[in-house]
Amino acid sequence: MRSFLIAVLALLFLTPSVRAEQPLDVKNFQPGQEYFELPAPRVLAEPEDGRIEVVAFFWYNCGTCYMMDPQITDWAKTLPADVKMVRLPFAYNPTLEVHARIFFTLEALGLGHEADLTVFRLFQDLRQPVHEPSQLPRLAKALKIDEKKLVDAYNSPAMDIKMSHLNKLMDAYKLQGVPSMVINGKYLFDIGTSHGPDGYFKLAEMLIDRERQAAKK
Repeated sequence: MRSFLIAVLALLFLTPSVRAEQPLDVKNFQPGQEYFELPAPRVLAEPEDGRIEVVAFFWYNCGTCYMMDPQITDWAKTLPADVKMVRLPFAYNPTLEVHARIFFTLEALGLGHEADLTVFRLFQDLRQPVHEPSQLPRLAKALKIDEKKLVDAYNSPAMDIKMSHLNKLMDAYKLQGVPSMVINGKYLFDIGTSHGPDGYFKLAEMLIDRERQAAKK
């Protein structure tokens, strides 16, 4: 299923002329087709703080995620103050849990998004993915950081807590692929169901505004 989804996503990027003939109107998008309504009670990635939460899920070994990362980063900068953007890794098996743990480790070390891009390049451009903890020394070298510092952070109890919370989100959201977004714990969609990058961002903005209007009632 997931390999099929990746193939579909590739076609979305490779056939812009076909998509250009059919302008997207996200107002016509339907629940259960272009996006999915998550069951109540809603589950948020971070504690409620009054803002609308947007969670963007990715995977280092996903080529589409790598291509979309600059667009998502730029789009996040345009979000108004009442919206909170959260980036999280996708994990559904032991190998992807290693990748997810790497993300949380870099975050804990305060290395910033540039470190994420280095990992993306390692996986995508250099074809040197890190699939198991024994390969962390190679990652430390690529990141130009102390190997022991990286390994200790990766194996810390704090990472166990992060992974436990992520697994709960995976159970609640039941993601089928990435890049995908969850809007305020209520709506789920991915780049395939939303018909590519244009629909992806427009749908996110429509659902954000829906949540904004709902909060006023």
